[in-house]
Amino acid sequence: MLLSSFVVFLAFWERLLDIQMDCIKKGSVTLLHAGINPNYTYYVACDPDDVSTVLNSCLERSFLLTDHVKAVFGNGLATSSVSVWRSRRKRLEAVFNKLQFSTDVMVNEQTILLIEELAPKADKASFDPSRYLKYAIMRTLFTMIFTESQHDEEFCKHVDLCIKATENVSKALYVKHKNIFTHNNFIFNNCTKSKSMQEEAIGILNDVINENMKKEIAIGNEVEKSQVTDSEKLGLLNYLLKLRAESIYNDDDVIKEILSIIFSGYFTMSYTLLNVLNMLGSHLTVQEKLYKEISSLPNTSEKIIKMDNLSQLPFSDAVIMETLRLYPPISFISRLVDKEVVLGKYKLETNSNCLLCVYAMNRHPKWGEDADEFKPERWLEDVASKPFASFGLGERNCIGKLWSLSIMKRLLIGIMREYVVYRNADAMTMKQKLFLHSESGHYISLQKRSTVEKKTVNGENINK
Repeated sequence: MLLSSFVVFLAFWERLLDIQMDCIKKGSVTLLHAGINPNYTYYVACDPDDVSTVLNSCLERSFLLTDHVKAVFGNGLATSSVSVWRSRRKRLEAVFNKLQFSTDVMVNEQTILLIEELAPKADKASFDPSRYLKYAIMRTLFTMIFTESQHDEEFCKHVDLCIKATENVSKALYVKHKNIFTHNNFIFNNCTKSKSMQEEAIGILNDVINENMKKEIAIGNEVEKSQVTDSEKLGLLNYLLKLRAESIYNDDDVIKEILSIIFSGYFTMSYTLLNVLNMLGSHLTVQEKLYKEISSLPNTSEKIIKMDNLSQLPFSDAVIMETLRLYPPISFISRLVDKEVVLGKYKLETNSNCLLCVYAMNRHPKWGEDADEFKPERWLEDVASKPFASFGLGERNCIGKLWSLSIMKRLLIGIMREYVVYRNADAMTMKQKLFLHSESGHYISLQKRSTVEKKTVNGENINK
């Protein structure tokens, strides 16, 4: 039978993780009424086969408040219609692949800077590293998006502005979505401060992107005159401007695409790295194994981490992927059911919405009885048949998967080379807002590897 539940939207976000786990326990498609508006009715699917069927059959994304989300992110890949998405995906995919292999120096610079910023916190009381990691991620995004990103006063000012603005856009979107009353534009616009906060934040982001667009156009002109080849390290924005010249994008599309990349990259990568440190800090044997793998690299004393080195670190990949399995920053995906879809005995109505539960699917019993446990070793085996959707599934999956993994891996390697991390992950209380994060903070303590006293885990020295 098709199970049905009613959730007043005031509690929808707070209960979303519980709803997902209930669905997977019942083993059935659930019909969720998330409020009084018929448009807020969702089919909820957690079974891996069901999720795969919907994601491969239905590419049109649905949002609770489509008009509001589109007003913020426009025709960026994450929010565009299928027709727009198809016309841009392959071209952008080639650009992301190129950036992944051409930004060694830029990401390494940010890794070194992060290590230096963390140094005063080492060998002291526990602290929340969120600010440090978020700045590192935003700086890294800047250096990869904008060609002439220098660590001068203007660069630091732009990074500061964009961090505050991005955080405020997220807060405003959450206020708009979490409460059934603020779905109403009049109430949201006139009875909350979020509307003005959102407009101001988007204005700041647009100004920063516009200012860099002018510089990027000048750089592009110089590149044409000097006939510099594509091997030159150009930023993502420069490539988007080339697509604009081909009428694939207009100016507003370019701005919205960059805004989407900054917004999604900033939150997903920073929350993932914070969770990785939390898990390593409370699983010291895993941390020791990771450090030994990193230490096995040739020229391990050098601070530069080359792209070739990354492929020699399978356990580093495993640690990040296992963290993403347990704590996906985006814990659900929604799709518009724009064609007849049959899930087992159930036929989903056309033009309905389907909520696909990433968090629950990643913890499906197909992973075994230890599905809720942190065991990176499982990724060293064949996991192709295991359910995992932290980067989405099907054609419309995350275009920046390899790009973001290479960034996170470099930053993690840098931290592990310099510090031992301690934390009790049992104290983490996960909460779903726009992104899944720890409501109790991400408090860790660091000890420099060069000064740490002999600490043993199962009789082995954690430092060596």
